Amino acid sequence: MANIARLGVALGLNSAEFVTGIEAASRKLDQFAVAAVGVAKNAVLALGAALSVATYKAISYADEIADVAAANDIAIDSIIKLTNALENSGGKGANAGKMIASFTDFVDKAAKGSFEGQKTFSQLGISLKDIGSLSTQDLLLKTTEAIAGIADPLTRNARAADAFGKAAKGVDMVDFAKGLREGKGATLEQEKAI
Repeated sequence: MANIARLGVALGLNSAEFVTGIEAASRKLDQFAVAAVGVAKNAVLALGAALSVATYKAISYADEIADVAAANDIAIDSIIKLTNALENSGGKGANAGKMIASFTDFVDKAAKGSFEGQKTFSQLGISLKDIGSLSTQDLLLKTTEAIAGIADPLTRNARAADAFGKAAKGVDMVDFAKGLREGKGATLEQEKAI
């Protein structure tokens, strides 16, 4: 009988410890839940801020592309092709606007009588008539193809620097011309968004 009584006391103590442990675990779980809710709120706020920044950057990028296209009388699709071709040929897509600005400046100087500009175009097989009659987009493609056709890499890079300025630095002009010719431009959805 004494053993049964001792067993009853031991079980009572053990169950009291068990209940105390369960209560402590329950409090810890409640504290964790409160902390998790706080972290989730912060994560949602951070995600919202990140999405806002990404949206702003996307709109800025689209504006920049549209501005470059309008300023140089080139289709938006061609600007996107040029950007992709630059990135895939060792250049920086962010330099697309600089490249086009340098090119249009080079064309303008040649059209206004710059001997060096006219000489470079002549070496590339592009006549003054081409300069005066082709669209900027067609002249850009013809110039790029002509530069890519130069066998000597030093001469090719020098002509690229003449026509496209510093934005052509490090660009593999053969790959660049191929990217312009065959590259993927904007999808219909991208054009609508821009």
